[in-house]
Amino acid sequence: MLMAAVFIVIAIALVLGKTDLSREAVPYEFYDWFLFGTWLLLVPIGFVLTVINKLRFVKHVLYGDETGPKRAFNRLYVGLKSEEDVEDFKAYLGTNPPLLQRPVHLSHTWV
Repeated sequence: MLMAAVFIVIAIALVLGKTDLSREAVPYEFYDWFLFGTWLLLVPIGFVLTVINKLRFVKHVLYGDETGPKRAFNRLYVGLKSEEDVEDFKAYLGTNPPLLQRPVHLSHTWV
């Protein structure tokens, strides 16, 4: 939503910078009020939707049916970790090292 507001502002700024508005059907002040209205509409709505999405994810982490390292990682991610979650995740990382710790084999065919 915020990106849509930024796009609208940039598009109108480009139009207003290059165009003579003396023959326009709408007055110059219309663009100011339109930009103000779209900002009021898009930015707070984007904020509210983001908060709702985060709260749904936290609810899914707390009351979901995931187990094992995925549950431990999600609880670590949202800041609701316990010592058991930390130990589960450490054990998972010990048995399955991340990709960066595995040997990487590069092909030399770019010649």
